[in-house]
Amino acid sequence: DAIRSSRLEAGGRFERGMTALNGRTGRRLSLAYSSELFGQDRQTIDEAFPGDVLELEMASRKKVVIIGANFAGLACSMKLSSRFDVTVIDSSACFEFLPNIHELISGVKTPALLRLDRARILRRLGHRFVQDMVSRIDANNAVVRTASGDTFEFDTCVVAVGGVNNSFGIQGVDDFAFPFKSVDDCARIKSQLDKLSSRGKG
Repeated sequence: DAIRSSRLEAGGRFERGMTALNGRTGRRLSLAYSSELFGQDRQTIDEAFPGDVLELEMASRKKVVIIGANFAGLACSMKLSSRFDVTVIDSSACFEFLPNIHELISGVKTPALLRLDRARILRRLGHRFVQDMVSRIDANNAVVRTASGDTFEFDTCVVAVGGVNNSFGIQGVDDFAFPFKSVDDCARIKSQLDKLSSRGKG
C-alpha cells in the first residue's frame, strides 16, 4: 500500500501507528500510542531527533471506499476510525436530513436547515469525501472508477447508494404525482401547493 507522509516540527503531535523518521540520519522511532510531544516523551524524542524536522509516515492502513453518503454511508464512516483509510463518494455535496423534509412544505424549515456539508462532516471524522458519480466497481481488481475518470483502490467496498423512485408502471403516476424523498422534491410540491392556493384566492 502507498504510504502517506506529512512533515511535522518537533513538538507537534504523533498519532497511533506512526513512525518518526529523521530525514538526515534515517533513524526511526515507532510510536505505539498517541502523545503530545510536550509531555513526558519529549526528552526521548529530542534525543532521537535533535533539532531536526521529523517526517511522519503513516503505517499502511486498510482502504475502505464507501459509495453513498446518506444515513447508511455516513453511519458506516462514523464507525471507522483513522486506523482506516476511508474514502466516501457521493454525487451530491450535501447530506439531507430526510425525516424533516415535510416541514419544508409547511414552511417551518428551509432547505438550508436540512442540508449539511458532507465534506465537512467527513473531514471531522478524519476521512476523505469525493463528490463524483461512481461508474464502475471492478471487484476483481478492487478498484472503484468514477465518471470523472478517477480510480480508488479498496480492501473493502461498501455500497450504500439508497433507493430510487419507482412508479411500477402505474399509468399517470409519472405525469401527475410528485416524488417525496428529497429537499428538491419538497420544494416542487410546495411550489405547486402555493400555485393552487393562489388560484383559490383569486
